[in-house]
Amino acid sequence: MTLDRLSRFQIYLASQELAGAVVRRPANVLYLTGYPAGFERPAFAVVGPDAVIVVAAGSGDGIQKALTAGLTGIGYRVPGSTVDRVADVDALSTVALGEAIARAGLRGKKVGVELGDVSARHAATVLEVAVVSALDEQLAAMRRFKDAGELELIRAAVAANDHGFGAAAMVIAAGVSEFKIQRELVDQMQKVVFVPIDVTGPNNAFISGPRTMLLAAGATARRLEQGDLMIIDINPVIRNYKGDTTRTYVVGPPTAAQQKVHDTLVRGLEAAEKLAKPGVKASAVANALQEPIIAAGYGALIVHGGHGIGLEHLERPYIVPGDDMPLEEGMVLTFEPGVYLPGIGGLRIEDNYVVTANGVDVLSHYPRELRVCW
Repeated sequence: MTLDRLSRFQIYLASQELAGAVVRRPANVLYLTGYPAGFERPAFAVVGPDAVIVVAAGSGDGIQKALTAGLTGIGYRVPGSTVDRVADVDALSTVALGEAIARAGLRGKKVGVELGDVSARHAATVLEVAVVSALDEQLAAMRRFKDAGELELIRAAVAANDHGFGAAAMVIAAGVSEFKIQRELVDQMQKVVFVPIDVTGPNNAFISGPRTMLLAAGATARRLEQGDLMIIDINPVIRNYKGDTTRTYVVGPPTAAQQKVHDTLVRGLEAAEKLAKPGVKASAVANALQEPIIAAGYGALIVHGGHGIGLEHLERPYIVPGDDMPLEEGMVLTFEPGVYLPGIGGLRIEDNYVVTANGVDVLSHYPRELRVCW
């Protein structure tokens, strides 16, 4: 599959009269080459007409073992890999990038570069040996459509989230801390996927009581109280892909106001599901999602809408009134209505979907109701 993606990308580059490209965005490097790049140590995919070279921290042999056959790895030293000198990551990665450009046959050629993602030093290196053109959003556009392998990984990630929600429901009660709820959820998810789970990133939420007004925040030592709402929004990276789902819980029986809000959010979700299909604009889906919420009098309190997911947390299309990108078969989306009321708290629900020829299929299956815990 990697080679197919590279071939399509190389054809695109040729159509733009580009001899090749220097790709820096970690999700794009991974998508093209299968190499798990990161921002903390510079990594690049240098794509030429006849050669593709991955530059990354570490030994060339080690990088080579992680690559699909036909790709070449060039490594550079980092602190900890040498005991006889200081490893200057910026300088060494710059040298390795220059070598990769030469070996890919791009010296003196017109090259597309992800200028928004490379450092000034790396960009200067490319400018010294090639003619630079800003690389557009082609890779992001390719990544919007998930192939069968990607969809399988996303389905597995979403299913792991479902298990996590179930584990949380078993432990949520008055007197229990947010930390404990997070720990139980993570433990259960790890038993399902057999890989480490990290839900401490800024897009995850373990928030209860007054903290639900924060929208997203990590767990704390706060202990839940009778009548508290709790929002759990989890989107860990599992085998490079994300599921991104949210459920709201309540300690003890919900108030009439809490139940009304949650029922309204579910109606918004159902309205979006009913409308969404290929050719429908993301903005139209957002309007459908919001309509029941506005009709119930909560329009000024709507915060979320939804977005695409995959290798990154937020991908287009965005399910907001301002995004007129049409949905297309193969996109994976979230619909995420949320309302936040002073004195009552925040409530949110989020499910994941794949766009099919006739509509959307729901990927997340944990029950949608406001979950009452004792």
